[in-house]
Amino acid sequence: MNKPGINIELTNTEGLILYEFIRRITSEEYKEIYNHRAEESVLWDIECILEKTTRISMNKDFEKEMVKVKEEYINQKEGL
Repeated sequence: MNKPGINIELTNTEGLILYEFIRRITSEEYKEIYNHRAEESVLWDIECILEKTTRISMNKDFEKEMVKVKEEYINQKEGL
């Protein structure tokens, strides 16, 4: 039996930004924000999907590269 799903389309850049955000809030220091373990579990699932489907280069410069990606994204959105 197929379960109905929700599809969300993101550009690769949006996927990278969302992946990095979810990765950050699923870290140990943010455990207190969850009202239920299911919330954290769903975020982990989304993080795994994004990690598989975006072009992520997890290297020592990942954080610096993400700052650049975010700046370029927001500048493009704001027409700068």
